[in-house]
Amino acid sequence: MKLSVLFSLVLVLTSPYTYAEPDCGDYLAAFNKKPDNLEFIGCEDFARGGQQHSEAKYRVSGTHAAAVEDYLVKVFNMRKLRFYCCGWEPEGGRTGGYSRMINKVDYIYAISMYSADTYAPGLEKKKNWQKIHFFHVRVTLYNPGTL
Repeated sequence: MKLSVLFSLVLVLTSPYTYAEPDCGDYLAAFNKKPDNLEFIGCEDFARGGQQHSEAKYRVSGTHAAAVEDYLVKVFNMRKLRFYCCGWEPEGGRTGGYSRMINKVDYIYAISMYSADTYAPGLEKKKNWQKIHFFHVRVTLYNPGTL
């Protein structure tokens, strides 16, 4: 009896579907990779179409957006921002990425930066970013059991 209980416990603890997922929170601060002037707003857990993920949200003023963009490009390999239609987003939609191994589980994070709708004339030029109130940064953690 004791052996079957022990065996069941080992199976549960070593199952590829048993994860000690990092708590939803300020992921960039947890990595010690948070750029200056980036403000943490909050974090939410989501479950859509069978895929679970958590999303940490940040913002930065237009005045400091270029420095944060440069940091995300350098550290997380995100593409430079480009103006499309109505706002700024990574060129070609290519977000940055980060991978972190915890207890032999590889957690994958996607990092993206964008502006909200930016319709005013001249805001499609990077030299005018200081006129944009906020840019937003999103760090998404995908649950490895649902990928």
